[in-house]
Amino acid sequence: MEMHIIQKHILKRLAENKTLRYAQIKPPRVEGNQFSYHLKTLIRRGYVMHKNTAYALTTKGVHYSTQVTFEHFSLRVQPKITTLIVCKNSKGEYLAYTRNKQPFLGMDGFPYGKVHLGERVAVAAERELKEKAGISAELKQKGVMYLLVTDSAGEVIAHTLFHIFLGTKPKGEIVIDSPIGKIRWLSEKDLLKQNIMPGVPEVLRIAKSTSNALLFEEYEFEQA
Repeated sequence: MEMHIIQKHILKRLAENKTLRYAQIKPPRVEGNQFSYHLKTLIRRGYVMHKNTAYALTTKGVHYSTQVTFEHFSLRVQPKITTLIVCKNSKGEYLAYTRNKQPFLGMDGFPYGKVHLGERVAVAAERELKEKAGISAELKQKGVMYLLVTDSAGEVIAHTLFHIFLGTKPKGEIVIDSPIGKIRWLSEKDLLKQNIMPGVPEVLRIAKSTSNALLFEEYEFEQA
């Protein structure tokens, strides 16, 4: 959302203080009517609240301030936080899909998706498995992977933190033509023969680990 320079000034001042009075926020060379308009706009949009005789950021305003670099007032592009589910059936096959969009268009991997704001990772994993594949399973978190993928020029293609879950005893019928791409069960051997996404073998190793401790691994790949 593009903001007026006065609104940016208000948010910056309130991000640096718990509360401020009207006169403490208002720039000296800005007319009162103009300043009041932009202050009321931020209140109406839910970024600022009026408390007694002072103003403060709302929860929405605080969250917005964590996403913005105030020096240039640009949104920070940050790594994605996701859950990734390695689901195994009674035949020893793994749930895989062929991605139908960039990045990694046409490549195979395990279902994953973003963790929603305020959502616990275990709940996110259950939701993603149901939304992406149409099934449920017994899920156990096995580890975390921090994955950076760049092109040959060093430009970032993907930068993601994966909470890796192992799914067992799946229930239901998979949705073959999922919104994310074609889903199917594959043996480990057949999966690794595919045109797989960066990190798939490493994710599989974490999911298969017999360790009771959560594993953490970090990888960087160059994608041709």
